[in-house]
Amino acid sequence: MASGGLPRMGSLRHPSSSRSYLSARAGCCLSACCQGMYPCSREPGPGCHHHRRHQQQRQQQQRRRPGRSLAPVKAVVEEVQRGLVLAESQSGWLAGLGKPVLQSTLASLLAYLAAAWPDRPRGWSRKDLLEVRESPIQGLGVFAKRPIAAATVLGAYPGRPRSPTEMAAKIAATPAAAAYCFQNGRGQLLDPTDRSGEPSARPAPGLAWLPVDATLCRVNEPPAGSAGPNVEIQDDPRDPHGILFVASRVVAPGEELWIDYGPAFDRSKYEQG
Repeated sequence: MASGGLPRMGSLRHPSSSRSYLSARAGCCLSACCQGMYPCSREPGPGCHHHRRHQQQRQQQQRRRPGRSLAPVKAVVEEVQRGLVLAESQSGWLAGLGKPVLQSTLASLLAYLAAAWPDRPRGWSRKDLLEVRESPIQGLGVFAKRPIAAATVLGAYPGRPRSPTEMAAKIAATPAAAAYCFQNGRGQLLDPTDRSGEPSARPAPGLAWLPVDATLCRVNEPPAGSAGPNVEIQDDPRDPHGILFVASRVVAPGEELWIDYGPAFDRSKYEQG
């Protein structure tokens, strides 16, 4: 660390001092704003390439920073816009629609994506490591296709975020949905089922969205007398609704994945034996 607790920048470090410095001719504020710690209070001079470079780095870091939920939405809109421009340049059929119509269409698309984004379905899994097939325990299960190292993140539990009121209403109408609803450590609920209460890549009800990977809602609990769960559940630090499945130990090829459903799960229908 450089003097004052700021990160050291080797390219600006004076050979005879532990402080970073910048030539007064550059016209930039001293080191702190260039190192991304504080906003710049002075305009950069014509030769302040260091300021411009680090300003670009800060902007790139902000675009990658978790929690900026509309960034993927804007990226989709920009991609659509580029596609429309390309299509118009190649065929000309869009020219008849007029620029106002295109702008209105893009604005409507952005509004829809912004509305759907917070409650969009979650869900993904390591398809290279996992497969779904019949389980000797019950129904379908998830199995390791190859060796899985301990602490490997296997995916995120699928489902749409639901409020307690919404989930209670759905369970009242479709009791089967209760078996798949999951709650994370923050108290957020995920529902991976369709209107019939069965797991689905398109959980419903909710605004239309792309299908998700529903693999992990097929993970079973270990039977009595087994070695216990080989997967643990963790909150996703990048998503307040997210639930991650992480291998708690080494999992052998062909071994079924097991988790603990938690103390609130109704096990009264389990077979006795």
